[in-house]
Amino acid sequence: MVLGMLGWWLLRRRRDQAVLEAWDERLRGSEDEASWVEDSLTSQVLARTSTAEAQTIWMAAQPRLLQIDEDLHALTGDAPDEARATRATSLRTLVLELARAVSSDITTEPGTPEQFRARRAVIDYARQRLRAALGPVDPAAGPMDGTPAEAGS
Repeated sequence: MVLGMLGWWLLRRRRDQAVLEAWDERLRGSEDEASWVEDSLTSQVLARTSTAEAQTIWMAAQPRLLQIDEDLHALTGDAPDEARATRATSLRTLVLELARAVSSDITTEPGTPEQFRARRAVIDYARQRLRAALGPVDPAAGPMDGTPAEAGS
């Protein structure tokens, strides 16, 4: 009886650990995608000299941005504990904040230099918050496949 209970407990613990590891792996994938948004996509969009070019890159990235949002939403709902749910929710909020700031910048008339600087300050702030949540960029990771710049080049 005791051995049966111990065996059941060990199997359950192993299964629970597998669930946590699978969820954590999904989160790492979403973190990689969020890092791409902050580091690569935003830089590509802001580096364009024309609004039309920036909008083309941004529009090409919309399906991927939507997928990131959906993945983080699913992670929040599937989270095995409150700390993991909070992490996914926080990351989703920060990605959305950056996406809104970039979208606002590229869809707004240039305006005065002060207005332009104010919009870019909002983007910089959103990028800093997201990067702080993600940690430093891993230089060994290299570029991720399927970036809009590759698709649009």
